[in-house]
Amino acid sequence: MIRVVHVLTRTNVGGPSVMLVDLLEGVDKTRVQQTVVRGAPVVSEGDYLKDRTVNAEVITIGGLRRSLGVVGEVRSLFTLVRTLRKLRPHIVHTHMAKAGVIGRLAAVLARVPVRVHTYHGHLLHGYFSPLVTRIFTSIERMLRTVTTHALVVGAATRRDLLEANVVKPEQSSTIMPAARPMQRHNRKQARVALGLPENGVLVGFVGRLTGIKRPDRFVRLAQAVPNATFVFVGNGPLRDETVASADSLTNVKFLDWHDDVSLVLGALDVVVLTSDNEGVPLSL
Repeated sequence: MIRVVHVLTRTNVGGPSVMLVDLLEGVDKTRVQQTVVRGAPVVSEGDYLKDRTVNAEVITIGGLRRSLGVVGEVRSLFTLVRTLRKLRPHIVHTHMAKAGVIGRLAAVLARVPVRVHTYHGHLLHGYFSPLVTRIFTSIERMLRTVTTHALVVGAATRRDLLEANVVKPEQSSTIMPAARPMQRHNRKQARVALGLPENGVLVGFVGRLTGIKRPDRFVRLAQAVPNATFVFVGNGPLRDETVASADSLTNVKFLDWHDDVSLVLGALDVVVLTSDNEGVPLSL
């Protein structure tokens, strides 16, 4: 039996969690024993594993979540080392930036033989100042030396990482998210089910309301096109700020996370992606 531990910063509603669940469900459980180690869920970002039965034990280490400071990071590192020594995995598979750093370092300290990291995107531009970006890039280059293999979501993301010398051609592979058929919905019925206007053009933003996704651009679109209705579907740290910025607009609606994305897409005429950058946007 091969033992695999997946480490990720959080299991929020988003691409990494969706791809992780697809992986958990797609692996033969008679041959592979899987464990998920994650940071504590953040209420505003949802918990993709909530109410889902997955083919893995789920362990929560609170310190793996973002923005805890140096002491919190060190504490979570050694907590993860102890966890890995107890689980004794053959493979540690890390996802997302913070878990990628802490997870790979912990795997080295715990003497895990195979260390795989998936880049669901990257931090090379759009997130931080040039100085902070250079620091993160240097850290990733150092981690390359202890990474057995890197999986990169999308060819463009891999090209960026290769150009930045974060990954090597022989040490990395491009992967794509799984695609599955979606149920078709009657547009009018879908709108009624979601409490949206039955008539007129509906334009949608589906995803986290966070800086890199640039919800402010979607609000500006709504200002520029007053004869269409613009719908945010999701949540995140910028929700309150975004609601306030759209307060004077009668053509902007807000929905929370919705499990049935096919119903949401069935109600919309147009889906808009306003992000500064993406790996492979699952909302499209």
